[in-house]
Amino acid sequence: MSLAIDAILYGAHFDYSNLASVCEQVIASGASEVRVKCVLSETPLPALIAHLQQRKIFNLQTIVNTDQAISGIVSRKMGRHPERTVSGKFYLIKHPSHQFVWLLITDAGGEYLKYVIRPFLKGIHPRITVPVFRTPQIESMLVSLMQGEAVEWARIKQVGGRTRIHSEGAVKRYESDRKWTDKAIREVFDEAKELGQWITDVTAEFDVRQGGRGVIRIGRYGTLAFRGLLRRVFDPLVNQASAFAQERYTFLRDRARRSERAFEPRPFEIDFQFDALHTTEQFASLRTALHKIPRTTCTILHGNPYFHAVLADYTDGSVYEVLVLEASKLTVIPQGRSSVRALQRLGSYIFANFNEGEFVEISSV
Repeated sequence: MSLAIDAILYGAHFDYSNLASVCEQVIASGASEVRVKCVLSETPLPALIAHLQQRKIFNLQTIVNTDQAISGIVSRKMGRHPERTVSGKFYLIKHPSHQFVWLLITDAGGEYLKYVIRPFLKGIHPRITVPVFRTPQIESMLVSLMQGEAVEWARIKQVGGRTRIHSEGAVKRYESDRKWTDKAIREVFDEAKELGQWITDVTAEFDVRQGGRGVIRIGRYGTLAFRGLLRRVFDPLVNQASAFAQERYTFLRDRARRSERAFEPRPFEIDFQFDALHTTEQFASLRTALHKIPRTTCTILHGNPYFHAVLADYTDGSVYEVLVLEASKLTVIPQGRSSVRALQRLGSYIFANFNEGEFVEISSV
């Protein structure tokens, strides 16, 4: 099985147009699951990964290496007594329609993803960006799947989410929940809206017309996992996920103050669409979310009711201000250097530890 999968997925270069067929062959050859992760970079990733190999952070053996794709074996030594090696393969390919989107494909899972691939991606310089799928986007991907001609029916089998705790005296502000269920897509997301819950991941089972059955899992941080039949659903889902990833990246690009704009800022807002910043407890939750952003210093200049903070990301020197001018919105003002990665991380930690919102353009502060 391993040799067949190696030859199909990792051993030869193929075009993106053949990716769905290749992944389906991998499943047919015995792989339990094929995982696809969206990552974003303006610099071609094969060149960045080659540089990472020279730094010998991981043991990387390259198999395919072109301008548009790279595959290889990545391994890392773990533990001390006894020391062991965690190893697996990956294939990384550029999306042909979304210029900043790259797709990492692997049939490996478990500790390889957590302890090898995740730090491997974090070690790439300049740092790459990982998209964050909001609850409406996850819902849109699944609804689009049902509205297409390929799928006859689909049911949610598992869903993970986070909800605010409203109990008086509670120390924790949010609770995590995971349900094993059997519900229609609309039903699951309608319930989440009623509870004020945001979805972190969802697993759906579907039946392809005149075909067979498959399973799709969509994760918040740009991940898709396929089991069973892939025919006619792989391309629509991956393309829509890539479009969402590209849209956010494009929105956050070129926000820093620049001389060609007379150093005028390009602020934007995170719109929560309800009064998320009205009470003392809500402002405390916002401060907690901002302080959780790793490798970033957060200075609170003013607390409540007028909130003003300055954040400096010391991994790449990005600086931006966060203000509350309306109870339903958070205003973000990028400064002299503000990378997409830093602004994306801000959104990620706000969404995960405070509340989900929508990025919207504004003309002035």
